[in-house]
Amino acid sequence: MNSTQLNQSEKTDRQGKKPGWPEIGIMILTYLILVLGVASIINTFIEDGTVLSGISFAALSGVAGLGAFLAANLSIMMNIRGVIIASLNYMKCTY
Repeated sequence: MNSTQLNQSEKTDRQGKKPGWPEIGIMILTYLILVLGVASIINTFIEDGTVLSGISFAALSGVAGLGAFLAANLSIMMNIRGVIIASLNYMKCTY
């Protein structure tokens, strides 16, 4: 196999693994759930205006961003887009 054929096969392998709007939606939804859920827990146990509160919220923003990215990445690896498209096509056929 020459380098041109190898580059073409690499391109076709990566075509289905590019992030799109479904993955962006998953990322935003995961981020909001993590931030709102953990922020309420932080507010329950730590009083506002303390240094610990500020450090906790700073750590939350980093951890929530990484968690959202991980969720979007896992959705690509698990081919969630294919499941969504297949279910939409199934609903079109049944109605």
